[in-house]
Amino acid sequence: MEKIGNMQITDNKENKFFCFPIISMACTGSVINNTSGKLYPYILTAHHCLVASKETATNEELEQFLFYFNYEKIRCGEKHQTKPKTITGCRLLAASILSGGVDEALLELSKDIPDSLNVYYNGWDRSPAPAQSGVCIHHPQGDVKKISTFTNPANSDTWRTKENVALENGHWNVQFSETVNGHGVTEKGSSGSPLFNQNGLIVGTLTGGTSSCTNPNGRNLFGKLHYFWDMCGKEDNERLDVWLDPNKTGVSQLQGRYATEPKPIPTGLSASWDATEETIFLQWSKPESEEIPIKYIILRNGYPIGNTTNLFFSEKKLPIGKYLYSIIGVYPDGKSSEASAPASVSVYNYPIPTPPKIERSGNKELSLSWENPLSEQQIFWGTMKPTVFCRTVEYKPFYFGQCWDEKEINSIDNFIIHSISFFPAQGAKYSLLIKQGTNSYTQKIESFQLNTLNEIILNSPFIISKDNGRLIIAIKAESYLTEHGPACCDNGPAVNGKGNLLSLDGENWTAIYDNDPKSDFNFLVAANISSSLASENNFQTPTVFNYQKKNSSGKIKTIITEKIALKKQSEDLAIYSSIPVGIPPTTWNVYRNGQLVNTNPIHSLSFTDSELQPGGYSYKIEALYENQTIIKESPEIFFHLSEKNWDADISSLQVSYMEESWSPEDLSKTEWSHGLPCHIENAIISIETSSGATSEINGEVGTNYHFTFGKNSGKYPISIKITSEDKSHTKNYTLNLLKLSEYSIIQRWDNILSLVTNPKNNGGLNFVSYQWFCNNDIIPDETQPYISIIPNKLENAYHIEVVTTEGITLRSCESNVLPVIPNIAVTPTLIKQGDILKIHIDQEEDLSQCRISIINTLGAIVKDFTPTISDTNLLFSWNAGNYIVRIITPSNKIHEIKIICTP
Repeated sequence: MEKIGNMQITDNKENKFFCFPIISMACTGSVINNTSGKLYPYILTAHHCLVASKETATNEELEQFLFYFNYEKIRCGEKHQTKPKTITGCRLLAASILSGGVDEALLELSKDIPDSLNVYYNGWDRSPAPAQSGVCIHHPQGDVKKISTFTNPANSDTWRTKENVALENGHWNVQFSETVNGHGVTEKGSSGSPLFNQNGLIVGTLTGGTSSCTNPNGRNLFGKLHYFWDMCGKEDNERLDVWLDPNKTGVSQLQGRYATEPKPIPTGLSASWDATEETIFLQWSKPESEEIPIKYIILRNGYPIGNTTNLFFSEKKLPIGKYLYSIIGVYPDGKSSEASAPASVSVYNYPIPTPPKIERSGNKELSLSWENPLSEQQIFWGTMKPTVFCRTVEYKPFYFGQCWDEKEINSIDNFIIHSISFFPAQGAKYSLLIKQGTNSYTQKIESFQLNTLNEIILNSPFIISKDNGRLIIAIKAESYLTEHGPACCDNGPAVNGKGNLLSLDGENWTAIYDNDPKSDFNFLVAANISSSLASENNFQTPTVFNYQKKNSSGKIKTIITEKIALKKQSEDLAIYSSIPVGIPPTTWNVYRNGQLVNTNPIHSLSFTDSELQPGGYSYKIEALYENQTIIKESPEIFFHLSEKNWDADISSLQVSYMEESWSPEDLSKTEWSHGLPCHIENAIISIETSSGATSEINGEVGTNYHFTFGKNSGKYPISIKITSEDKSHTKNYTLNLLKLSEYSIIQRWDNILSLVTNPKNNGGLNFVSYQWFCNNDIIPDETQPYISIIPNKLENAYHIEVVTTEGITLRSCESNVLPVIPNIAVTPTLIKQGDILKIHIDQEEDLSQCRISIINTLGAIVKDFTPTISDTNLLFSWNAGNYIVRIITPSNKIHEIKIICTP
């Protein structure tokens, strides 16, 4: 039912540590205070963290337990983590086992915790009152410190599994809540973590539960401090009170404390970039305390770069990138404060813009458009200073690289990666890999130079998308020599989980830094990015793979094979990590013939210049960077505004047919539709255009066009192209002429009339409504594409009106129901292509006045003839489909018989 974590340890004021015992588990625990006033190195954790193979660790094994302190990120949202300190060895003071107990243990470290660690000794609350809200601080999967929050009161609960049943109601159950940083849960490695109540005091330690990332609302059971205090046994090694209240004060709560009060942190840090002087300026204030620092350490991107006794600092000529600065105060006693909250500042390059593109947009108007200037940057974590080569302990291919999360790439959305830089090793073979979301790019590295940083140009640029999640760039060591590790590393420190990714399969990634100074470095891999977008068809089609955003929990061990001996280089400015920065904020000015033409700076990438007279004009644009303190202007470009007319409009359009004509009401549109009577077979389109413009109608030059429909139904698009007098402006129009054919109504059965509705059979017409008429009178409720005629109405004339999807009303020609006449016969009505169709007309009819027509489903007549004998044998050679045989007798009676032709 429940899961039990491995082993870990933690303390409340954000200074966490965890423990790796010899039995290869990781748990969380907390440093805890006592009433004596002395700072004993007591650690509170879960008892099951000390158990392997159902046996509690021996004293000899406890002496090998390794405790990590301050294993956390520098601050929330920060990419860099602190370097944890370690203490080895402990002894067990008191314990309550899980079966029949509350699964808690109190340890004492083998030596005191150094004051330099600035550890917080947590307070506690042994009362039976449930926590109303609070947090659990833990190290899931042995990861850096995480905080899970609960906002509803804890409930008493009992741990029950097949293996163990704990003390009845000896645990607190809490359900974690969702915060802005996600929904808290616990995992293996969280075991032993403290549960803090609303007052920041420990009330329990984690045994386990059912919560997980897929079940965030599951249980989280913490052994009660209230029970472990004095209710789990009478001996000193079965209870807490003799250790945490040695003076027997009887207090139920005790506040936490630092070994020494933390040093005040400098305040008011601000960072600004002076683009003119190419300098970053920092300013801050002294802490608001009696104790004042004697100097300040400056951190850039988490790395110390200098110190000063002043309250200001500056740096010149930093490369393009985003920089995070923090300040640490150093005090007369040699102790330091924590780093201040970071201040960020961005350094951009300020390229010269290219000339604008100019197009005429009116008789007195020009439209200018331009692109953002090209922005390029090399992004990486670490120093990019080649220091050592390494390889995996197991001699096999592997990937090494770096990554950036969604927030870090937000400013470079739609940038491209055009190349990858890395430092190769002798005798190795490589390929490169780029992954983001479901997009993956690979490329074999054909050649490279040794002892230098190589830039590998991508065959197809890779587009970065802020919506696709984490971006990974990596080099795959396909093969290599055992004495020359293929992965080049810098001199550290590691940007853990960012600059030191390692994978065996290219899908599951882990960070190589495992609190071992020998692996405290980053891989020399960088992405070279640009804001320039290549043509879309130049990009490699992404491939889909099972990408796991969560890092692999398994560690891949590495060994350093050799240090790199390079020629002495000039001492350049040390850069620790180049964080993506994107395009600088830019506004624009437009100059015509040397004169500024816009009133206010332009925020878009276009401008329209109006009220111009014919003649020549020179234009340039001015990019205004950094609140207009940096100005870069483009080269000039010349444009001649012609005297000839630019307009390409239709001033008149008329469709003429028979004795009628039609013109659209709104000539500002570029597409019109008009319906024609069903019997119309020809129409004339006439147009008038802007002065001097030329026109083409359906590809024919001229202003008049004769169009022939024939007898078929359909939607007939007529294209009209107008080119201005100055030839710089073309507009395209479409005139849609719609009509039903004479034969759009067919007789399906003896008394059924039906409209041909299939667009494949009626020239592409689509209908949205139908209405039938009899002798020009509307027939109520007949709104289907077919109608059934009662026997006494067969001789009446019927037609249908339809509305097309274009909103055009069309009317069919009139039709009536033709009774079956015995003196006329057509056989067979189901005929194979190539067979003989027999048509019989009694000799009493004047055959010379008869007419026989074969009509297909488009309403087109495929054969039309006058019979010469009473029995006509007709070779049916047309394609398979439905046909109507129409026979008109001398009395003008029309007889229609449906024929089905099969292949």
